[in-house]
Formats: sequence, structure tokens, C-alpha cells
Amino acid sequence: MNFLSGNLTVDPLVGALGTLNKSILFFSALSLIGILLAISFLLIEKDGALQESAIKLKGFARALAGIWLVTSAFQIVLTLANILGTSLGQAFDSTSFWSFISQVDLGKFLAAQTILVAIVLAGLNYIRTVLSSAVFLIISLLALIAPVFQSHSPSGGSHSLAIGSLVIHVVALALWVGGILAICLLNNQDRKTALPRFSVLALWAAIAVLISGVANAWARLDFSAAWSSRYAQIVIAKAILTILLIFLGYRNRSALKTRNDEGWKLLFRLIFIEATLMCVVVVLGSWLSNSTPPAGKEIAFSPALSIVGYATPGAPNLTRMFTLYNADALIIGILVVLVALYIKGVSILKKRGDAWPVGRTIAFACGVALIDFATSGGLGVYALFSFEYHMLAHMVLGMLAPIGLVLGAPITLALRTLPQGRTPEERGVRGTLIAFLHSRYSI
Repeated sequence: MNFLSGNLTVDPLVGALGTLNKSILFFSALSLIGILLAISFLLIEKDGALQESAIKLKGFARALAGIWLVTSAFQIVLTLANILGTSLGQAFDSTSFWSFISQVDLGKFLAAQTILVAIVLAGLNYIRTVLSSAVFLIISLLALIAPVFQSHSPSGGSHSLAIGSLVIHVVALALWVGGILAICLLNNQDRKTALPRFSVLALWAAIAVLISGVANAWARLDFSAAWSSRYAQIVIAKAILTILLIFLGYRNRSALKTRNDEGWKLLFRLIFIEATLMCVVVVLGSWLSNSTPPAGKEIAFSPALSIVGYATPGAPNLTRMFTLYNADALIIGILVVLVALYIKGVSILKKRGDAWPVGRTIAFACGVALIDFATSGGLGVYALFSFEYHMLAHMVLGMLAPIGLVLGAPITLALRTLPQGRTPEERGVRGTLIAFLHSRYSI
């Protein structure tokens, strides 16, 4: 079966169903992730065990996981019909379908998403503790981002930036939007319990959504040529709505500080307005994901660019080794979060009047810098083209960077600064980390 045929037109029904199905898929996925987030980190638990409010949410979670599973499977068929330019009925051909999910990368990732969602649906009945809920939260996030890794062609350039920024965008959006949708399902008392903790996470997630969205648009679009296109206009509208949502989040935090009845009423109204705007953002995102960005400047063909997404650099020398940079947005995003959490932990200790050795901070910074150098810096660039530098990058990541990270003592810092439980019986974030460190799953 030829999946690369030219001059194919999309059946209007397939296009409309694609946007509708993907919107339902996103809503169910984000809501499920938000519920698992609430169960894992926002609601009160007792010594790690789920309480009544969390158990009630599991009923919603099962229904949402079922919807996500059905729409995920249907999305495979819709994507196949879209690629082939055929009607929906022809895409159900068993030979074409099997070839798509077994031989085409996009089909493999869509099938992986469906399998992961099926695992989550099957495992929801066995969630009894915060740790098990957190495990299924991670699996759900992996299922959501699986197709993202096939959302950009290396030949378009800035491949690592485009893929990595979109992964961060989707994960942050899932935690932010999903958390808001889950809070809408809670009763007033549980909302009051969950909101202070969620407001901190929402701020971080909102910033990540905005920055990663701008970075992704920058990697995909030539705005000087695409400014008047509908795709670019939808991107701009989505960015404006995101900024408005961040403003509403700021108002939420202000209302949260009052802690009186009038403040709570205002807060709940703002939350429902925020949830409505988020639904609009998700629909716009669904349309964008089903649309092709307008063509930018024509890039000269390069075998290296078509394979790894980066043009072949000049022969390695000291200058190029320390000046070349190919931003791997996913790794950079993870490193930024680690550094931000580390700095936050040190600042908490300083406010408390406790000392934290400067040497540990320097060691941690060196470990982070080495990871960035081996993935996005000059060593990471040459590792894409040379087995020799590829193995050097592995050695830096496996032998040098961990030394700096371990000497930085991030676990010790976390245990000294993470919040305790909100009640005497609750483990809290710190207690959950301790439970994990003492479990059979820790190293």
C-alpha cells in the first residue's frame, strides 16, 4: 500500500470527523489526567490511601478512559483515511489498517497511544493509593504525548525544538486544563482543599504552555510569509486566550488569599469561566493539529537535515564544539524545571535561616550544564553525525553529569523543603517521596 501518494484530497467528512473526534479525545484525555492529578496530589489522603472524595472521582475516570480509548482507536482510522485521501469506509480495509499500524511510524505511535489508554482503563479499578494513582498519571501523560513525536518532519529544520516544545506544551496544558476540569467536578469543600496546592502547579504549567507554544510556532512557521494565513491567525488567537487565562489564574490566586465566603464565591465563578475558555483553546488546538502549517521558506535539500533535522556542521574544532547549539527543547525543559525547583528549595532554606553549602549548588549546576552540553550543545550536535562523539556524549551523560547531580544532593534538599501533609494523617508530597524511596521501586 502506498502511503505517500501525491495529489490526494481529504474527504470533507473525514476532515470534519477528525476535528470533532480529536476534540473529544483531548477533552476526555485532559479530564482523565486532571482527575488522576487530583487523586494523586490535590485531595486529602490518609497515610497514602485514597479517601472517599478520591474514590468518587474514579467513576468519572473510568468513563473518561473509555471515551479516550474509543476515540483513540477511531483516530487511527481517521488518520489513515486522511493520509490516503479516501472515504472513511475504505480506511477500514484490514490490509491497509494493519500496514499502517505496523509499518508507518505515525500509525505505530497512534497504536501505542491506544494500548496505553487500554492499560490505564484496565488498571483504574486497582488504584488504592496515591503512589499507584501517580503511576497511572504518568502512563496517561505518555499516552497523550505518543503521537506528538511524529508531528514534525526533520526536513523542516529545528526538529528537536519543534518536537520537544510541543511535548512540553501538551504535558503542561494537560496538567493545567485537566486540573481545572477536575476541580470543577469537586464539591465546594474539596475545592477549598485542592485549590491552594493546584494554584502553585497551575502557575508553573501556564508559563510552560505559553513559552512552549511560542517556541513551537517559531519552529514551524515563517511569520513574515504566513502572517495572513488562517493557521497563523488561529495560533495568535490561541496565544491571546492563553494570556487571558493566565490573567484569570492571577485573579484566582488573589481571590484565594482572602479565604472568606465572598472570595470563595468569586473564585468558583472565575474557575468555571476559566474552564470554558480552556475548552475553546482545546478546540482551537484540535483544529491546528489536524491542519498543515503554511509552507515557509524553501530549504535546500540536505540528507542530514532529512534524517536528523540538522544540517551537517563543519569539521569539529574547539570553537565549534562550544558555539554550536541545536536546542533539544524537551531536555532543556526538564533541566529548567530541575534548576527552578532546586533554586526554590535553596530559597526556602535561606528564608528559614538554614544553611545550604554553595559547593552543592555549584556541583548541581555543573551536572545540569554537562547534560545540556551533551544533548543540545556542540557535543550533542556532533553526536548526531559521528559514532565517536555519540559515545563521548554517552560517557558524559552516564559518568560525568551524574557526579555533579549526586554531589548537589537534590533528594536531601527535597526532603528538607517539600511541604508536609495538610493533616496529621496525610503523607503529603514529602511523605510520598519518602514512601517511594523506601519502596521496592526505588534504586
